[in-house]
Amino acid sequence: MTRAAIIAAIALAAGWPQTSPPPGITRTVVVDNATALVARLRYEAGKGETSHTHPFSAVVIQLTPGEVEMTLAGDRSRARREAGSVWFIPANTPHMAVNTGTAPCEQIAVTIKPTRAAAPAAPPTERAARASPAPRSSTTTTRAWFGCCSRRAAASRCTRIPTIC
Repeated sequence: MTRAAIIAAIALAAGWPQTSPPPGITRTVVVDNATALVARLRYEAGKGETSHTHPFSAVVIQLTPGEVEMTLAGDRSRARREAGSVWFIPANTPHMAVNTGTAPCEQIAVTIKPTRAAAPAAPPTERAARASPAPRSSTTTTRAWFGCCSRRAAASRCTRIPTIC
């Protein structure tokens, strides 16, 4: 049995992919390809998930502000979450989210599938040739700085040590 087949069997046993979300939650798949699954989640007021796990990691981003209780590996946090709040959920970690507010809220979940194909190897890189430094006697440095709202640099000759300010 291949690694991909084993992971797929584990995922199905764990209830992934879920056939339908719990009542009060709407899941809209935005992207579902061989590499990633991105889903938009809408939680009605007072609705949420039961604790569950996935055989993959996920990043969850709050899209609309709301009162959310997030439980991750037994650590419960209840707070007002502003748009842009982010959670990382490691693979096989029990978690759940509940909208404890009085208005709907939305999140987006981004996952990289464990069954994705391996990425190709990076191409070889060439080392850049190093030029030998110029003799000290022929080197001088000019410092330049710009004042606030200035388009013209003020300069001064300062040292023989190369510096950029």
